[in-house]
Amino acid sequence: MKKKQAKAKSQRYSEDAAKKSGKEKRLANLIPFNTGYDARRNYHGRPRDIDQLRELVRDIGQHEVELKDGAKISRLYLKVLEMFDSKDPRDNALILAYGFGKVPDEVNLHTWQNEIIQAIKENLITKVEVIKVLGLENARPLLSAAGVSESVDAAGTITISDSATPQDAESRTGNDSTGS
Repeated sequence: MKKKQAKAKSQRYSEDAAKKSGKEKRLANLIPFNTGYDARRNYHGRPRDIDQLRELVRDIGQHEVELKDGAKISRLYLKVLEMFDSKDPRDNALILAYGFGKVPDEVNLHTWQNEIIQAIKENLITKVEVIKVLGLENARPLLSAAGVSESVDAAGTITISDSATPQDAESRTGNDSTGS
């Protein structure tokens, strides 16, 4: 009897769909969820936080997959193999980063840059000379490393000065304000 009812219901839906067009036709085939249990529903929902997502990924990664030759390996192992064989440079970078550690993003100054910084600190060359030779943009990191600060006024004029305290400046010149 249920089959007859289902068949009559589907015929009714198909007759109604034939009469309708466009959006109404697309919506005519939709069937609402059943009350109670319905296999189409996602009862677990999406993971609410990162820990649940990690657990889900690890759980799915442990499932075994059978290869064509009959060998069984985990999904995670298969994914890593696919990434090794990938031609996508992002996959290769990820494999290297997780396998051997990420390459540090440090700014290393070359020897000549260290020498310029030392010369600025010892007042062997002036800040203006460094800016003239290297240009302002290239000289900024060196001047900053040497303890030189810059400020821009409302007219757009750049003023470069030592960021050292007055006590440091006195100790560099050999003057002592205490009188001893």
